[in-house]
Amino acid sequence: MTHDGEASGSLRGVLAEVAAERAAQDAMWGFQDFPDGTGRTALVGAGGVREAGEAAGRAKREVTEAAARGALTWRHVLHEEVLEAFAEDDPAALRAELIQVAAVAVKWVQALDRRREPPPRRVRQRFRAIVDVHVLLLRPARDGGPTWDGGRTGNGGRTRDGGPTWDGGRTGNGGPTRDGGPTWEDGPVRDDEFMPDGRLMRGGGSVGDGGLAPGGPGGRARTGAPPTGAPPTGAPPTGAPPTGARVREVLLGRRAGTGYGDGLWHLPSGHLEAGESVIEAAVREAREETGVVLDPADLTFVHVMHRAPERVGLFFAATRWRGEPYNAEPHKCSELGWWPLDKLPHDMVGYPDAALAHIRDGVPFALHEWHPVG
Repeated sequence: MTHDGEASGSLRGVLAEVAAERAAQDAMWGFQDFPDGTGRTALVGAGGVREAGEAAGRAKREVTEAAARGALTWRHVLHEEVLEAFAEDDPAALRAELIQVAAVAVKWVQALDRRREPPPRRVRQRFRAIVDVHVLLLRPARDGGPTWDGGRTGNGGRTRDGGPTWDGGRTGNGGPTRDGGPTWEDGPVRDDEFMPDGRLMRGGGSVGDGGLAPGGPGGRARTGAPPTGAPPTGAPPTGAPPTGARVREVLLGRRAGTGYGDGLWHLPSGHLEAGESVIEAAVREAREETGVVLDPADLTFVHVMHRAPERVGLFFAATRWRGEPYNAEPHKCSELGWWPLDKLPHDMVGYPDAALAHIRDGVPFALHEWHPVG
């Protein structure tokens, strides 16, 4: 409960002014003692035309009627209190009425003070965004263009055109790919897929041969020899295209049964959960949706997107993982497919489609679905 003394138009401040006025009166007039001149038969009004008791009763009726009409004013209230004091001749009752008169007068002054002050500043609530974490599992495309053009993973890695592909699957053990070639120990992409300045390469090509695409900021160059079990740099494994002819492919899932974007392609993604870092969230989402195991050190930040009004999306890329991607959440996803970054499906959820375009162009930050003010 808020009292007038705690609100704008401080009671303490007004009473201090009353005390100052009293001191000024005493200084000017000294001690004063007059007869009361009150009582029910005392005449009040201009020329003393009405007895105080009758006038007080009429003032009280006016207050009731004005309140019923929604027209009550401070004049009505103070007028009633003053006339009720005039109608009292008992000293104790008169004192009580005069205290009420003083209290109403102080409240009226407080109301006047509040009207002069600016309205209270609106305190904006602290805004808490929802953070979504997205994972780009990237691999080089097969020579000759659109392989894995929406092909399903998790069913033997079959592509839509049925040809041999770079099987980004059985990794971590140097085991065979589907067509018998060797795989990398820690994933289907060589360490030299990162440029020395930290940008991500589309497929390990060189400048001028169409093999490079800008990557996001925060990438890191990886140096040194390829991992154990990998062919020498420049000698792609069986089934992989020549270095200069590849573009990147990204793993997408077609949503189903979720109530959001069902039937559309999307990146592996999900909400940041309480108590986990965004890196931990990315590792968790990749494992939950595609079954692969990511080393946090192999994640590269590539983009952040602020979607109106409360969603912030963080995008991380990985070119190394353990395990073969498969549809680990069939109740939420109808299929997985590898898509070239430059030939994404037309039926994608809008914001990841836009984010992938920004990532291809090396744009680190973007707004999505925000409209200019005014």
